[in-house]
Amino acid sequence: MARVRIHQPWRIAGAIVLIGIMLKILHVSYASPILLIGLAGVLFLYPLHFLKKRKKRFLDYAKLAFVVFWVLHYTFRVFHWNYGDIFTLLAQLSLVVLAIAFLYNKFSGDKETSKTERWETLLYSIAGVCIVLGVILSILHWPYGNFLLILGLVAAGVSVVLGATSSKK
Repeated sequence: MARVRIHQPWRIAGAIVLIGIMLKILHVSYASPILLIGLAGVLFLYPLHFLKKRKKRFLDYAKLAFVVFWVLHYTFRVFHWNYGDIFTLLAQLSLVVLAIAFLYNKFSGDKETSKTERWETLLYSIAGVCIVLGVILSILHWPYGNFLLILGLVAAGVSVVLGATSSKK
């Protein structure tokens, strides 16, 4: 039996966050501790992943800022702690900076993407569309909203785990 090596353990923590979000939406007991463990894992493991990189670009710093501020924003909002507005503003600003850095990086270079990267992008995109549509349909109390939301969260979790276990090239 082949041994599976996890290259990016912060992605496993991200999958735990997605599971915690799904359980919290469904009002399952012990959803909050699972969510908090996943958020703490992302907050601890992603900066370690960042520090291990040899060559850091502006996009890497923007990702780090967004991940840290998003985790803090989400933690303060979900658990209704004080000063959540500050982290919400910082997460929004870092998202704008990340989007600008990503677009600049995407269109300034002429890189070839591998087949695996294209499949990962497709799975992430399907997951994002399902999550957004599921949230909108759930808010409007239309049928299949929860189904699409759960489908999107499961697809996002699967894509995160597959990305974490895929081999480095």
